[in-house]
Amino acid sequence: MKKALFFPLQISLCTVGCLYASSSITHAQVTPDGTVNTQINQDGNSAVITGGETRGSNLFHSFQDFSVGTGNEAFFNNANDISNIFSRVTGGNISNIDGAIRANAGASLFLINPAGIIFGENARLDIGGSFYGSTASSVLFEDGEFSAADLENPPLLTVNAPIGLGFRSDPGDITVRGNGQGIRTTNDLIDNEDALRVNSDKTFALVGGNVTLEGGVIKTAGGNIELGSVEGNEQVSLNPTNSDFSLNYEDTTNFRDLRFTGAATIDVSGLGAGNVRVQGKNITLAEGSVIEANTLGSLPGGQIEINASNSTELLGLSSESDPLFTGIFAFASPEATGDGGDIQINTSSLVLTDIAQIGTQTEGEANAGNIDIKASDFVILSNFSNLSDTSSFSLIISLVEEGATGNAGNVSIEAKSLTINENSQVGTGTFGAFNDGDAGNTLVIATDFVEIRDEQADGLINGIFALQGANNSTGRSGDLFVNTSRLSISGEDSQISVSNFGSGDAGDINLEIRELIIEGGAELQSITFGDGNAGNINIEASESIQVSGSLLERGFLGGIFASAIGGGTGDGGDISISTDNLVVQDLGTISVGNFQTTGELEPGLGNVGNIGIEANNITLDNGDITAASNASIFGGNVSLETSEDIILRNNSVISVQAFQEAGGGSLFIDSRFVVAFPSAGTGSDLVANADVGNAGQIILNAEQTFGLEVGTAIDSNNNFIENNSNDIDASSNEGIGGNISINIINVVDPLQGVTELPQNIDLPEQTSQQACEANREIAAKNGFTINGKGGILPEPGLPLNSLNVTVNGENNPTSTTSTPIETAQGKIQPARGVKVTESGEVILTAYRTNNSGERIPEKRNCG
Repeated sequence: MKKALFFPLQISLCTVGCLYASSSITHAQVTPDGTVNTQINQDGNSAVITGGETRGSNLFHSFQDFSVGTGNEAFFNNANDISNIFSRVTGGNISNIDGAIRANAGASLFLINPAGIIFGENARLDIGGSFYGSTASSVLFEDGEFSAADLENPPLLTVNAPIGLGFRSDPGDITVRGNGQGIRTTNDLIDNEDALRVNSDKTFALVGGNVTLEGGVIKTAGGNIELGSVEGNEQVSLNPTNSDFSLNYEDTTNFRDLRFTGAATIDVSGLGAGNVRVQGKNITLAEGSVIEANTLGSLPGGQIEINASNSTELLGLSSESDPLFTGIFAFASPEATGDGGDIQINTSSLVLTDIAQIGTQTEGEANAGNIDIKASDFVILSNFSNLSDTSSFSLIISLVEEGATGNAGNVSIEAKSLTINENSQVGTGTFGAFNDGDAGNTLVIATDFVEIRDEQADGLINGIFALQGANNSTGRSGDLFVNTSRLSISGEDSQISVSNFGSGDAGDINLEIRELIIEGGAELQSITFGDGNAGNINIEASESIQVSGSLLERGFLGGIFASAIGGGTGDGGDISISTDNLVVQDLGTISVGNFQTTGELEPGLGNVGNIGIEANNITLDNGDITAASNASIFGGNVSLETSEDIILRNNSVISVQAFQEAGGGSLFIDSRFVVAFPSAGTGSDLVANADVGNAGQIILNAEQTFGLEVGTAIDSNNNFIENNSNDIDASSNEGIGGNISINIINVVDPLQGVTELPQNIDLPEQTSQQACEANREIAAKNGFTINGKGGILPEPGLPLNSLNVTVNGENNPTSTTSTPIETAQGKIQPARGVKVTESGEVILTAYRTNNSGERIPEKRNCG
C-alpha cells in the first residue's frame, strides 16, 4: 500500500482494478524448427529445452512455436558457463506465455518473435540473468544477424556480444495481462513467496511494436526495466553494461505506442531503487496504473525516464466509486538512507487529468529526488472529477513527509506552455508536523504562456508552490522561478505561492515575463505563519501587469502579497516590481504586512516588508497598494516611481498604515502627474496613518497634482471616511502625525515658449554709449544721465542726443554715426527718437522724431 502524494489517501499498486484476460493455452507448445539442433523433451508439465548451438558463452535456439500454457513451464536446461541464450521463433505464430520460463544459473535470455508476444496473468520468469523479450526480426552482431525472418540463409552463430535488435516492416505487438500478479522478476525484498526471482542488478526489457500492459505487473528489486515501442525498419542498439545490456535509441527515429491500463504496475523498488526507461511515440498510463522506483535501504535510487516523441498522458479516476491514482513515483522510505531517485520526462506534450500524479518523496533522512520535465509543446494538469475528497489532486510535486529530516527535490518544467486547471498543483513542499527537511526549488520556463485557472471556487487550491507546510519545523521552503511571455492566474482558488509555517524562511518568487494577469481573486504570495521570514517577490514584466480582485458576492480580494501572519516573529517580505504599465483594479491589491492574529499583541514581533515599483504608468481603479501592520515597531515603506503618470479612480488607496501600537512607514511618490478623479464614497486617498503609534511621512514629487488635497481620510476607528474627497492624510489617532511634503517641480507655463537669456551682459556704459542719431544742434539741448543703478531722464517729448548722456557725472560723446550693439540675440540699433501717444505711452523709435533725415534701413527698436 502506498500513500498518495501530498495527502494521505492510500492506493493499491498491484491488486485494485486490474483487468483479467487469461490465455486459453493448456499445455506447453514449444517445438523446434530444426535449424540449430534445438531439442525438446516433455517432462510432465515441463518442456525441457536442450541442445542448440554453443559459441563461446553464447547458446542459440530456434523454435517453430514457443508458447507456455497455464501451469506449465519451458525450461532452458543450459550449461552453467552460458552467459546469453538467444532464442528465435520462426513459425509466424504469436507466443502466448501464461506459465513459467526457467533457465539455469545466471544466463540472460533473449526471446524474439516477430509475430508478437502475449504474457498472461500467470506468467513467471525464473532466470538468473536478464530477460529481453522482443518482436524484432533479428539479433544483430558485429558480423551479421541471428534472424527470425530470413530462414533461407544459415543463421549467424557467433561468440561476439550482440549490438542491437533489428526490426523489419510491421513488427508484432507485446501485451502483458494480469490481475495484480502479472510478471515478476523479484527477490526476497519484494513480497510473494511464489514469485520467480532474478538478481537485482539485472534487466527486464520488452521492445516491439505497440506495447500494452492490461493490468500486468512487472517488478525487479533494484534492477532495471526497459520498455520500448518502435516502428518497422528500425534498429535499437544494445549497449553493454557491467552485467548485461541497456537499450539505446539514438539511431531510432520512428516509434509506436505504449499503454498501461487496469492498475498495471512497473516497479523497481529495492535496497537501492533500480531504473525504469519507457520509450515510444504516445505513452499512456490510465486507470490507476503506476511506475515506481522506491528506495528501501542504504543504496541510492535510480532514475525513471520517460521518452515520448509525441505525447505522454496520465489519466486517473477509473470510476468515482473507486478512484485510483495514476502516477509515476520515486520515494525514499522511512528506513532508507540512500537518496531517492529522479524522474525525467522528455515528450512533445504531457497531460495529467483526474488524480494523476508525478512525484518524488522522502519519508525519512534520505533526500527526495528531482523531477525534470521537458516538453517541446505543452503541459496540462486538470482534475474535473468533482470528488468531494480534498485529496483528489493532479500533481507534479516533490515532498518531505511528516517527521522526515531529508530534503525535497527540485521540480523543473520546460515547455511552450503550461496550463494548471482546477485542483491541480505543481511544486515542492513539506507536509505534516515536526519536519526539518527543506522544500526544493520550483522552476517553470514556458516560451508562450503559463496559465493557472479555477472556476469552481470550491476552496481546493491549485497553482504553483514552494511550501514549508509543517508546524514545529526548521526547514526552509524553496525558491520559485517563472520565465514566460504571458503569466495568467485567475479564479479565487488559484495561486502562485511560497510559504512557511515553521522557523525556516520562505523562499523567493522571481518572475521574468512580458505580461502578468492576476484576476478573479487569484493570488501571487509569499507568506510566513511562523518564526521564519517571508520571501521576497521580484517581478520584471517588460510590458504590463494587471491585478484584479473579485467582484463576486464573496468579495474576495486578489493580488500580490508578501506578509507575516499569525503569532510568529518572522518578517514580511518585500515586493519589487518593474514594468511599463501597472493596473490595479476591482478590489485588487498589492500588499506587504505583518499581522499578529493569535496571542497577546506584542509590537516588534516582525518587520513589515517594503514595496518598490518602477513603471511608466500606474493606474488604480478601485485598487490598493499598501503596507500595513499591527505588530511591528517600524512600518513598511511604499515607493512608486513613474516616468509618466499615476492615476487614481473609484476609491483607490495608496497607503502605509499602522494599527494598534505599530509604527508607521513612509510613502514616497515620484511622478510626472498624480491625478485623482472624483469618486463617490471615500474618495481616492494617499495615506500614512497610525493608531496609537506615530504616523509615517508622505513625500510627493510631481510636476503637478490634480484632484488631491491635504485632508482627513481616516476616522478614529481606522475606517476610511465617506467624504467624496481625495485626501492626503498622515495623521495618528493617539501618536504624532507624520510630515506631508509636496514638491511641485519643473513648473512651466505651457502657453509660453522658453526664452533663452543673453549670454553676454551689457554694461550701462555700453548701452548708453551711443544715442539715436540726430541733428547735433537740436540734440545738444537734451541729455541722459545714468547715476549708479538709476538715472534721470530728460523730458520725454524731446529727442535724445548721445552728446548729452552722462554716466556717473562724466560726458560720453559719440560719433555722429551710430553703430549697432552686439548682443547674444544679435545686433540692436540704439534709439533715434521718442514719441508720446495720446494715452501717455512712451515709445522709443528707430528714427528721428523731428521729421528730418531718412530712417535707418534696419527698423529695430533699441531693446
